[in-house]
Amino acid sequence: MEKNFNTRQGEGLIIEGNDLEEIKEKQKKGIIKANNNNDYDRTWSKEEAESWLEINDFYTNRYEEMSNWHSFRQNDPDKYDEIRTDTSPFDFDEEDGVHAMMGIWERDDGDTASEVQSIRFYHGGDD
Repeated sequence: MEKNFNTRQGEGLIIEGNDLEEIKEKQKKGIIKANNNNDYDRTWSKEEAESWLEINDFYTNRYEEMSNWHSFRQNDPDKYDEIRTDTSPFDFDEEDGVHAMMGIWERDDGDTASEVQSIRFYHGGDD
């Protein structure tokens, strides 16, 4: 069953009966561990990610290295009502390790619109 939640704030997110704050507290206490396992078939270097972005007319100059991801901001996240993750964007498969963070907002006419907020490429981190 699919549930909607606000990924930026974690509102409405329930995993195995625990809300986001309960999960964070249990992680701090060591009761549960963050799962850093992945099912990605490839890792991306920063240069490979930048090359793909340039070929496909995306920004490369707003870069942030995250623990397991190269992240390239395309738009300011504050302009959206919510952000959702697309784990198989742009004809990639989930195993390719590319995520598009999609910014969603309500237009003046009441319809919902979306656009790419950032694009992340899995690099594997230090694990």
